Amino acid sequence: MDLGVGEEKIRVFGIPFDPDFAKGHDRALLADKLGIDGKKFTVLLITGSFGSGPLEEIAKRLCGFAQVLVVCAKNNSLFRRLTRRNLENVKVFGFVNNAEELMAVSDIIITKPGGITTAEALARGLPMLIVNPLPGQEAMNTKFLLNEGVAVRGQNPADVVVVLEELLYNKNKLKIMSDKAKSLSKPDSAGSIARLMLEIAK
Repeated sequence: MDLGVGEEKIRVFGIPFDPDFAKGHDRALLADKLGIDGKKFTVLLITGSFGSGPLEEIAKRLCGFAQVLVVCAKNNSLFRRLTRRNLENVKVFGFVNNAEELMAVSDIIITKPGGITTAEALARGLPMLIVNPLPGQEAMNTKFLLNEGVAVRGQNPADVVVVLEELLYNKNKLKIMSDKAKSLSKPDSAGSIARLMLEIAK
């Protein structure tokens, strides 16, 4: 608008993502499918397509009091190390195409706040624990998410444990974060964009 674009020409639809992330899922059925305990407090640990950051150290520190789903993505060496370690309460995945199912069985996601991951987590109402955000977009996303009360931040693996333990003993805060995430989400972004394109093309 500052550059002269008319307000009537601007639509704020959000980032388009797979609508499956916004659908309801049966946690118990998905847990059986994934081979995990659907009743345990579950942490999803995923940091993008290269599995970067201290995932192994975080998983090792968390497995004593939470069920941890670690997505190694394309980081094959991490996948092999974690598989060999066979940590209790830790389920290891390589590259996945069912992230919506992993989110649906999780109580919180530990992640880097990339745009797509953030949009998907918000649609699921999944509280975020942010680690190692990159300068630029991820740093700005972090500031926004923290200010909106849908995320907390861990500076290092030891700090992640402290923050997560605090949330475990304050389930009401987790519920508030989840509700706020849903209120911020734009679950029909892809559909809204498609409908506008069809309207313009008429």
